[in-house]
Amino acid sequence: SGVLTVTAAPQVIAYANADGDALISGDGTAEGYVHSDSVCAVGISVGHGDNFIATGGTFAVTASPVASADAISDADGVGEFREPDSRTTSIVSADNALAVGVQTGSGNNTVFNDGAFSVTAAPSAGMANAIASFGADVLGIDSFANATATANDSRAYGIKTGNGDNTVWNTETGTITVQSAPEAVANAFAAGVGNDGDAGAYATARADNALAVAVITGSGNDTVVNEGTISAYVTP
Repeated sequence: SGVLTVTAAPQVIAYANADGDALISGDGTAEGYVHSDSVCAVGISVGHGDNFIATGGTFAVTASPVASADAISDADGVGEFREPDSRTTSIVSADNALAVGVQTGSGNNTVFNDGAFSVTAAPSAGMANAIASFGADVLGIDSFANATATANDSRAYGIKTGNGDNTVWNTETGTITVQSAPEAVANAFAAGVGNDGDAGAYATARADNALAVAVITGSGNDTVVNEGTISAYVTP
């Protein structure tokens, strides 16, 4: 009845800044790409066989990658031959985060819990930020911003067993809490200026296919006994 904490929480950040500072047709192009995909945290993993696993006290497993990107651009200059362009692209992903409390291979496994057992998958594509604007020149500048953030396929499993005659027992003092909480935020801003200052801003954020399962078993004659509290939440 001790404390077991497993956390996978990489943080990746990208920043791109472009300043098209020219007298004539000073384009600005900034691109930021960040990926923190397939981050996995597993508390206890055993192979094939007739395994016995008991958890008590505090048992916590968390997969929480964080990814963010900023792309900022401005264009300057008189459009003598063509209008200057200001373009930004920001793409952020924290897909396929996986958190598993206990997983077993095939066999007649027994998993016993009488403590506080929590599993969380919380990927954050925290900010795909794309800002395209203009500098000093106001005669004619086109600006285009594209931002995409994804935190798809976030999965959290409390207890996951393979094929066999498995027994899972959560006692009256046991709590199993499983949560899948992906976050995706995208922001796009574009400002054109002048006689023909076009502007286009496109932002897409997705947190699809989030899954939280407290207990899942494979094929076999399985027994699951819950005398305590089991909770599973999906909160994209």
